[in-house]
Formats: sequence, structure tokens, C-alpha cells
Amino acid sequence: FLTKKQYPDAEAERKELFQDFNLPQLLFSETTYKCNGFAGSDGVYNSSGGLISFISWFRCLVKMVGDGSKGYTWHEMTFFTHWTPDRSIIICVDTPSDMQSKLFATLSTNSSIDFSDPFSLYGPLFDEIVKLYDSSIWRIRDVIRTHEKQILQDETGFSGLHDIMRHAIHSSEVLAVTGGSLRSFRHQREELFRQTHLTANTSNNKSLKHMQFQTQMIENLKLRSDANKERLQNELALAYNLITQRDSKVLTGIGESTRSDSAAMRTVALVTMAFLPATFICAIFGMSFFDFAPGDGVEPAKWTVSDQFWIYWVVAIPVTAATISVWYIWQHGLPHRMAVILTNRFNRRGLSSGTVSKV
Repeated sequence: FLTKKQYPDAEAERKELFQDFNLPQLLFSETTYKCNGFAGSDGVYNSSGGLISFISWFRCLVKMVGDGSKGYTWHEMTFFTHWTPDRSIIICVDTPSDMQSKLFATLSTNSSIDFSDPFSLYGPLFDEIVKLYDSSIWRIRDVIRTHEKQILQDETGFSGLHDIMRHAIHSSEVLAVTGGSLRSFRHQREELFRQTHLTANTSNNKSLKHMQFQTQMIENLKLRSDANKERLQNELALAYNLITQRDSKVLTGIGESTRSDSAAMRTVALVTMAFLPATFICAIFGMSFFDFAPGDGVEPAKWTVSDQFWIYWVVAIPVTAATISVWYIWQHGLPHRMAVILTNRFNRRGLSSGTVSKV
């Protein structure tokens, strides 16, 4: 058993570790080192067709939600076997510690394992892998169920659903790859039995059926993982609908408030228009440019207008025009012009456009 840290990162070191296994060179490359799953085997035969030695390799990934500092842990398990008629060696990389103890217990107590079968060690190994996948899928399901309950109580409970969806997608992916790898292994095993004397061995036929059952279990777990994804998609749709419904209610309230404010503003505008002409007339005639002299019995009452009344129009008209111009520029042209001025100024100082955008 090798932990992930103990398994060499360098390709040359991996070749040295497996120099007696006669493995394909591709298995030592960076591509297979980061691959999400594969399976393969090869045998050496004598002139009469007897099997002298047999090598095999298998890789699968399992994602365990709820472990590790990130909230999940990847088990990137890889297995290499080297079989001869008198011994069977398997190197296991990055297997969980409890799986190791279970494999030791199985190998020491299960007397029905036929070690003349080059695939014999994969029987108990795949049993543990199926259990590990089952635990992985149910962990994701439990998290989904927790969020389902939260959404029914609080529409903001969907905040972590996207993260769970990512876990579910990963689980479905690696289950699909592992299922394909197991099917490939089964076909390779059947081909081996056809080419050697192992075809007549009853225990080997039994182990073949057991591998077929393990493959079926992986495929069933894949369906359960797909069901988890569908449930997540349903919960995401529900969450979005709840948010849309809530926003619609908010927008409806805003619309009602806007209509109420609009009615109030129309009332204010109507009152203003009613009093504005009279107010303007009062302001005009209240200026010192006008003088009213009441009659005294001799002279009749009369209005007099100052000769300087033109000053009022000379001042009022330009000020009114300037006010309207400032308002128009502020509403339509100032933001763009200010942005251009700031950009040119910052560029002259050697600052980047990204800095200008932040400013």
C-alpha cells in the first residue's frame, strides 16, 4: 500500500518502482498519472500456450463529500498486479486506510480465493470499491436532502446547491469510467480463460460471475448518482422559481409605490401650475421697477414703469438659459466627457486603463 504522497511524482521514479512488472511505458506518463480511470492487462505464455506470468493495471477515482479541509476528499486509487503460478503481488496506491484493513482481513480469512486466477485479488478489491462508491453516493444524497428541507423552509437555502451539483457530476463521471474499466477487465479475463487452461476451472467461472455482479453494482450506483443530479436540477429550478416569485412580488410592490408617488407628483404639479402664473405676476409687479400712485382726488391713480426695467430681462433670460444648459449637459454629456478627461489625465500620468475603470 502506498499513500498518494508516497507514490512518486516523477516519471523516472515510477519506472524504477515497477521495473520488475514489465508494464507499458504509457502507464508512467503524466497523462495516466492524472487520468480518471483505466484498466488493462498483458500475459507472457510458453511455447505450448501455458501462462508464465500476467500483469494488470486498474485505476478509479472516488470523491468523498464531507472529508478533508475542503469539504471533500478525492481517493485516486491505482492498482498494479504481477502474477506468476507461485505468487500474486498487488501494489495499491491511495486506498483509504479502512479499505486496507478490510482487504487484509478478507485475504486472511477467505479460503475460497483461487490464486491460480491472475485476477483473483481483484475480487475482494472490487467488493470494497463498490462499498466505497456506495458510501460516496449516499453522502451526496444526504447533503441534497438537507438542502431540499432548507428550501422548503427558507428559499435562501439553495446557496450551496451548485457546489453539491459539482460533486454529483464528478461522482457520475468516475462511476461511468469505473464501470467501463470493469467491463473491459471482464472481457480481458474471459479472453484469458479462452486462451489458457483456466477455462476448465470451476472457481474461475464463479469469479467471472462475481465480477459481472460487481460491474452491475457499479452501473446501478451510476444510475443513483444520475438520480442525484436530476434531484439537484429540480431543486435548482425550484430555488430559481422561488426567487423569481419573490422578486416579482417585490417589483409589484415597487410598481404600486411608484404609481402612488406618481399620483402625488401629478397633484403637486397641478397645484404648482395653478399657482405659478399668479406667483410670477406677483413677483414681477412686486419689483421696484413698478410704482403705483393712488389717486388723491386731484390726480387719478396711475402705474409707472422704470426706464431700467430692461435690466430684469437682460439678467433673467441668460440665467434661465444657463440653468437649462447646465441641466442638459449634466443629464446627457457630462458623465462621458468626465470619463474621457479622467482617462486622458491618467494616461498622461502613466496609469493603466484598468486603474481608470476602478476610479
